Amino acid sequence: MTLRRVLVGGVLPVLLLAVVALALWGAVEGARAVGAARDTRASAAALEQALRSGSWDAAAQEAGRLRTGVDRMETALSSPPLRVAGVLPVVGRDVRAAREVALGLQEASRGAQPLLDATRGLTAGSLLTDGRIDIERLQRLAPAAAAADRGLTSAQRRIAAIDASTLHQPLRGQVVDLQRRLGDLQARGATALLATRQLPTMLGGEGRRTYLVAVQNPAEARPTGGVFGAYGVLAAEDGRLQLVDAGTAARLRASGGDGPVRAQDVNLSPDFPAAARSLERLWRGTGRDAADGVLSADPVALQAIVRRIGSVPVGGGPMLTGDNTSAVLMEPVDRLLRADPVAREAYLAQAASAVLARIIAPGSGISAVWKALSAPGPRRHVMAWTREPRENALLRRLGVSGELPAPDAASVGVYVTNADASNFDFYLRRTLTVAARCGPNGPQLTLRLGNGAPSSHTVTVALYLPPERGLRRLTVNGRPAPYDPGRDRGWTTARATVTVPRGAAMDVRAELSGAGPVTTVHDQPAVTPLGRVDVPCRG
Repeated sequence: MTLRRVLVGGVLPVLLLAVVALALWGAVEGARAVGAARDTRASAAALEQALRSGSWDAAAQEAGRLRTGVDRMETALSSPPLRVAGVLPVVGRDVRAAREVALGLQEASRGAQPLLDATRGLTAGSLLTDGRIDIERLQRLAPAAAAADRGLTSAQRRIAAIDASTLHQPLRGQVVDLQRRLGDLQARGATALLATRQLPTMLGGEGRRTYLVAVQNPAEARPTGGVFGAYGVLAAEDGRLQLVDAGTAARLRASGGDGPVRAQDVNLSPDFPAAARSLERLWRGTGRDAADGVLSADPVALQAIVRRIGSVPVGGGPMLTGDNTSAVLMEPVDRLLRADPVAREAYLAQAASAVLARIIAPGSGISAVWKALSAPGPRRHVMAWTREPRENALLRRLGVSGELPAPDAASVGVYVTNADASNFDFYLRRTLTVAARCGPNGPQLTLRLGNGAPSSHTVTVALYLPPERGLRRLTVNGRPAPYDPGRDRGWTTARATVTVPRGAAMDVRAELSGAGPVTTVHDQPAVTPLGRVDVPCRG
C-alpha cells in the first residue's frame, strides 16, 4: 500500500474530521464565551449602579451573578479549541485579550465578594445606636476591605496591561471601557480600605479627638470659599460626638510679628490644608488646647443638611429651613438683623451651633448628613484636614481635602477675594470666557464680574498659572492693569484689585503665553457657581 493511499484512505479523513470537530467545538465554546460576556457586562453595570447608590444588598447579589458569569466566560476561553485559536496570527490577540479580561474579572470578583457580603444591611443609620457610631463594626470590615483591595488592584493591573489598540472592534472599545471602569472601582476599593482603618481613630476609637469646626461664608469671598464667620469645637470619643464650644470667628485673634492675626485672613490661598493649619495655630495662639483637625462647611452645605434633618429654630433670628438657610446666613441686608451687626454675628454663631447640635444628637442626624452631602454639589462646600497624613489621604480620596491641585499645563485657577470686609459677594456673578490659542497668541481668559449689590464692590482677582504659561498682558475693561506677581505651591500667581460699580460689570482679561488649550479651570465654592464659556480660535 502506497503512502498516498494510506493518507487518502485513512489518515486524512481522520485529520479532517478532527479539524471539523475542533472547529465546531471552538464555535460552541466561542458562543458560550460571548453569552457569558454579555451576562457579565449586564451584571457589571448593575453592580456599578448599586455601588453608586449605596445599595449594598443589591451590590452583593449582583457581585454573585458577576462571578458566575465570569467563571463561565473563563472556562469557555480556557477550552482547548480557543487556546489553539489564541496562537493564530489574526484572531489570536483578541482571544488572548478576552482571556486576560476573564482572569482579571475573576480576581476582582473573588476579592470584592467578601467585602460586599460583609456590608449587607450596612447603612449610615445602621451604624448609629443612641447617638454613638459603631466603630467596632467599621473595624471588623477591615480584613474584607484588604482582600478586596488586593483583588481589585491585581485585576486592574492585569487588564491595564492589555494593549487595546491592537484589538478589533467591538472588543477594543469594550476593553478600553473596562480599563476605565476597573480603575474607578479599584480607587473605590482603596478608599474603603482606608476608611475602615482610619475612621475609627478619627472618631475617637483610640482616645478623645477634638476638631475645630469653621463655618465659611461665601458672601464674603475667600479662595477656599468664604470668610470664617463662626466656629464650634466638636469632641469625638469612642464614636460619640459632643459639641463643647461655639462662637464667632471675631473672637479668634492673636498677636503676630506683623500685628494682629485674624481668622478672616488665614484663607487667602485656595489651599484649604494651609488655611486649616493657620486657623489651628491661631486657635492655640488664643490660649486654647490644640485641635486634632479642622472641619469646614458653608451655608450651601448647611442648607442641604437642614433639608434632611428638618427645620432648626435659632434664638434671636429666623428659623432655618431647607429653603432659606443659605439666604439667611449669607444675605448682607437681612431685614431682621441688618440694623445690629453685633446681633447678626451672634445669630450666625447660634445658627451654626444649633445645626451642629441637631446633627450629633441621638437619632438620624449623622445619617441625614451623609445623605445630604453625598451629592457632588454640597460636597464641594465641605472640607476637612487633620494632623495625620494617613487620615488626610482618606479625606483626599473622599474629595473633601480642599487641596490646591498640583500645576498642570492645561489648567488654570481663578479666585476672588472680598476686599471690602462686606457680604456683597452674595450679589457677585462671575463668568469666565476661555478663548482658544490663535496663531502665535496664547489662550485668553476673560473674567466678567457683575455686581448686583446696592453699592460698588471691590475684589481681588487671583490668577493661578502653571509654570508652562506666562501672563503676557492683563487688562480691566480694555485698559492695562497693574498686578502683584507671586507663587503658591508651584503655581505662578497674579493678583489685581478691581472695583465694580453698582449695577455694572467689569472684564478682567488675561492674555497668556504657552501652547496647548486650557481644559481645566480651578475655582472656589461660591454663592453662585462660576459660569464658563469656551470660544474657538477665529483668527
